[in-house]
Amino acid sequence: MCASTASADLTPYDSQYEGYMGNYGNTLDRWYRRAAVVVWPRERAFAARGEAGSGWALEELRAGIARGDLERARHQAQSLAPFWKHIHPQPELLDCALQVAAGLDAAETAAMLLEPFQAGTLGPQHAGALAAAAERYGTAWMRRVLDAWFASEHRLQPQQYQWTEQPPGLCVALRAHRAPTVAQLLSARVWAAVDSGLQLWTTTGPAETAVRSCSSWPCHCDTSWRRPTKSCGTGSWQRCANAGTRCSNV
Repeated sequence: MCASTASADLTPYDSQYEGYMGNYGNTLDRWYRRAAVVVWPRERAFAARGEAGSGWALEELRAGIARGDLERARHQAQSLAPFWKHIHPQPELLDCALQVAAGLDAAETAAMLLEPFQAGTLGPQHAGALAAAAERYGTAWMRRVLDAWFASEHRLQPQQYQWTEQPPGLCVALRAHRAPTVAQLLSARVWAAVDSGLQLWTTTGPAETAVRSCSSWPCHCDTSWRRPTKSCGTGSWQRCANAGTRCSNV
C-alpha cells in the first residue's frame, strides 16, 4: 500500500462540531476520503473475483462449460482450491455447483467444488444433477462427496432435523433418474446422522451432553445477561459459542 499524502495532511471534506452536552464534553468530527487500487496478476483474476463471490465463480464456470471451453473452465476451477473449502456458499448455489461438477469431467476438482456444501441443502430438485455427477464419476466418488457433506463440521443443527423429511422425496427422484445407489448411500448417511444425535442425548449424562453439544446446539436466550428463555450449559452461567448470549442449565 502506497500513500502519496499522509493522513495528517489531508483536508476533511466535512466536519461537525457539537458543544458541551452536560454528560460529555465538546466533540469535533472530521471526515476524509481515501481510495485504494487493488492489483493482482492477470492469471489470478478469476480466483481473486471468485474468492469475493462464490456465486459469480460458479456461474462463470457453468457458462464456460456451456461454450465448450472445458480446459479453461477446469483451470479456473482448480485455481479456487486454496480457499474454496473455507467459503460458506448460499444453499441456492448447490444446483449450479452440481451442474459444474458434472460438466468439468475432472473428479478431484468436482469433489473440491462440492465440499463446502451441507447435506441439509439437498432436495428433490437436485436429483438430476446429483445423478449426473454420480454417473460420470462413480460410486466411490459419490461416497466421498457424501462423507464430506455429513462430516462433523457439517452436522445437522437441531433446527435442521426437519430436513430429514426431504430424503424420501429425493430418493424417489434419484431412482427416477436411475441412480438407486446414490439413494441408498444418502439414506444410510441420513440415518447415521440422526442416530448419532439420538445417541448423544440418550447415552450421555445431562451435564456432559450439554458440554459436548453447547458449541453446536442453539440457545434460545434473550440478548441480555438475564436468565435465558431456553437453557443449555452445565448449570452455571456460561456463554455458548454460537449463541452470543449467556445460558444456563435448568
